[in-house]
Amino acid sequence: MTKPGKHMAREIAEIPAVIARQLAQNLDSYLALGREWASNPPLFFATCARGTSDQAALFFKYLTEIGTGIPVASLGPSLGAVFDGDLRMKGATLLAISQSGASPDLLALTKKAASGGAQTVALLNTVPSPLSAVASRSLPLSAGPESAVAATKSFVASLVAVSAIHAGHSGDKALLDALSGLPDALASLLPVPTGDLRPLADARRLFCLGRGVGLAIAGDYMSAASFLGI
Repeated sequence: MTKPGKHMAREIAEIPAVIARQLAQNLDSYLALGREWASNPPLFFATCARGTSDQAALFFKYLTEIGTGIPVASLGPSLGAVFDGDLRMKGATLLAISQSGASPDLLALTKKAASGGAQTVALLNTVPSPLSAVASRSLPLSAGPESAVAATKSFVASLVAVSAIHAGHSGDKALLDALSGLPDALASLLPVPTGDLRPLADARRLFCLGRGVGLAIAGDYMSAASFLGI
């Protein structure tokens, strides 16, 4: 039987190479989307995601609201899959983030947003997928197959994608420069343990604090810790 966390450790070790490949293959597409938003700003953004992808959507929310002033709302997937009301989204853009692109609730919400007048964009680790077929535009994360729970490399790739899109949207050259050095920065961190988490294994409660874009990282950390039994 595979030890808990073994898949996760292997996939974490792949992250620097994943991000280097992602930037080489997709950076121009991410920047182009952001620049289109800059020249024709949406009235507001909405996000559609679950799990770790929803934490990446939260990261996008704070980047966008702080950097551009455009509001970002998180829509519950059940609005499409369970509740049958209409969404009034003329002039808005829906950003869906998914690893598989196959969740029926995300598909239903994306379709409902489009029928309500929104432009729909999907960030996907699996292309083609059912979600790429219904979104008006799809961009790949290029993280490769991921078997660990919670997600690691696809989560980081989602953060990189929304950061690059934001760099194009906001014209943030410092952010763009930082992204170019990210694979080396990540590689330099891997061999250096940042702390022994084993003492936390017997803890009855664990709190992780964050604010702004850091709130998304805190939320993902809690997801990973819960899956590992910490």
